[in-house]
Amino acid sequence: MFRGFFDNDGPLMTFFNDFGGVFILTILWLICSLPLITVVPAATAFYYGMTKAVRHDTGYPAQEFFRAFKMNLLRGVPLSIALGLLVYLLCRNYTFFLNAGTKHGLLMLIPTCLLLLIVVMTMMLLPAILSRFSFNIGRILKMSLVMALKHVPTVILLMIGWAVVIVPIAAAAKGAFGEELDISSAYLMFGLMVILPGIVCYLSVVPIEKILRELMHGTKAVKEEEEKKKEAEKKKKSAGIGGGVIQGMVMRENVENALGSSEQKVEAEDDTEVMWYDRPVR
Repeated sequence: MFRGFFDNDGPLMTFFNDFGGVFILTILWLICSLPLITVVPAATAFYYGMTKAVRHDTGYPAQEFFRAFKMNLLRGVPLSIALGLLVYLLCRNYTFFLNAGTKHGLLMLIPTCLLLLIVVMTMMLLPAILSRFSFNIGRILKMSLVMALKHVPTVILLMIGWAVVIVPIAAAAKGAFGEELDISSAYLMFGLMVILPGIVCYLSVVPIEKILRELMHGTKAVKEEEEKKKEAEKKKKSAGIGGGVIQGMVMRENVENALGSSEQKVEAEDDTEVMWYDRPVR
């Protein structure tokens, strides 16, 4: 029954390895998030390290974390500042309209809450998309917003998961740093900060990876379509022929690609080298 249970690649050692990786990544995420302006790069590295080093067992957690952190620092800092200011202003507006006590104030609560919800939904997918694509900040935000609105149930589940992290920690912090310092509540707060974020990030990898695969396939298809259009326009300008001939050339090229796709498929199946993000998540 327990044959192979205690082997190096057995269930017990796999559990301890994953637990150690989750613990290390959580500590690094907390430390790198302290400057506040590095919240987005830290979250990006947190997700990247969790996906690659823990879920796919490729690389070392600390090494992959700092690698992603450095790569996304220049894009992540402006995003941290912009999103932080936007959330702060929306929360201020929410408090102001809620305490206004007028009909106009209550009416303004609706668009404020909707906008805040959209921003939070976008932030749920932003670190994962930032870790996978090297586009500019505007395109990263657009992709995060579109995919968040397209996968509302998944994003809501992610929001619930992070609410499970934030609410207990906030409650413990309130008890620890209230009128008097409560040591037991402080220990509880730090314990929750070390345990809960890693668990939620670990569980969120599978649904987020499904969204990223869809996004990656869509991006590749768009690039291929744009390349085909540019190539057709170049042929039309160089040859100086009519649109009907060009259409025939493009159709012929598509047919040849379709006929050759089966051969390419067979060759791809023989290729044993697969990128880590194309592997099935454990």
